[in-house]
Amino acid sequence: MKRIGLIVIFLSLTGWPSALAVPQAKEVKDVVVLPRVVHGGDPQSKFCFVKVLPVVAFSDSQVSHPGQFANRHDWALSEDGEEPLAFAIEDFFEFSVDLVLIGTPPGTKFAERKEGGIIVTTSVAGEGQYIVNTDAHEVVAFGGPFPFYKFDLSYTSGDVITLGIKYFKDTDGKRKIIYRANDKTSPALEFTNLEQGIPGPFFVKGYIQTVINTEIPTNSAAAGFTNIRWNGKLLTGGTTAGDCR
Repeated sequence: MKRIGLIVIFLSLTGWPSALAVPQAKEVKDVVVLPRVVHGGDPQSKFCFVKVLPVVAFSDSQVSHPGQFANRHDWALSEDGEEPLAFAIEDFFEFSVDLVLIGTPPGTKFAERKEGGIIVTTSVAGEGQYIVNTDAHEVVAFGGPFPFYKFDLSYTSGDVITLGIKYFKDTDGKRKIIYRANDKTSPALEFTNLEQGIPGPFFVKGYIQTVINTEIPTNSAAAGFTNIRWNGKLLTGGTTAGDCR
């Protein structure tokens, strides 16, 4: 992994290992930013985003006021830049981003945790998360319909990492998933949930999350998601947008 400061950069992506993938027909044209989701969090923090595809950048500073556990901010794939795009269980895809996550402080324990990565939200099976974090230094996938997998990598605040997911139907007729971290890939993993796949409607997102710490006034996180690729194509277009307060 390459160390950088708070700079959004672009990295080239290599190909996936050979496996059968069937691209779904829906057209992803944009993303929509979804601030302060899931948790009540700290409503007094200072959240800022910039969207200039294929880049999305988030900053959430002063996450230090009394609140509910953590702040989480998502961006979701979209057709129109207004609403998240819903997919069905047979909508197979490849999705990847280059991510840099910076924590202030970086975090040496869970109470200082910053995390970010990819989330797939389903309506009936919870959320599958493929993430990095700054306290445990993990690169790990878990939750919801996702088969568990942990890479033998250590993530540190400020590192740049390529995260990718390939959801496909293999030659044996089973739905499977492959996780990618830089030039490493997981095996093709079978789903063990009732649906044996990612049940729809589901939504594909990027996110950051910062655990509230009232003892650290500067408690903050920032992330740059670059080279956002959907089915092998760089996601461009949409609008230039930002919001800071």
